[in-house]
Amino acid sequence: ENAGNTRIIALDKTGTITNGETVVTDVIADDPDRLLAARDSVLKAHIPGPSEGSYMTTEYRVQPPMARPIQLENGRDAMEIRGLWRVEGNYMGGPFVSVSTLDTVNRRIVTAEVFLYAPNKYKRNLLRRLEANLYTLNCYGKN
Repeated sequence: ENAGNTRIIALDKTGTITNGETVVTDVIADDPDRLLAARDSVLKAHIPGPSEGSYMTTEYRVQPPMARPIQLENGRDAMEIRGLWRVEGNYMGGPFVSVSTLDTVNRRIVTAEVFLYAPNKYKRNLLRRLEANLYTLNCYGKN
């Protein structure tokens, strides 16, 4: 219920797998399935739903998320994922757009995402406004 009042959520998920050392052993920036798995684990841990035990997750049952490689305005390669989210254990959901890119300086994946919860409203224009915020963020760094 409070998700409708949320304007910006910033989550940090490195997107790397390490062996307890600072050496990166695997990067998932170009693998949509692994990015979605990381997304779901972060959502489950950090975005609870309105009822006990409920949490936000990716909707796979209606229409699977679609991923495509893109290039940001600063020339950096990125992975865009569009899909639907839902709340496990409740009846909330809506569209999301996620952009992930590799931050080679800090050796991590930076993911920025917008999602919309607007029951009984036309969502196209609202989602486009959120996307404008997403694509004009200045957290992706220079290539």
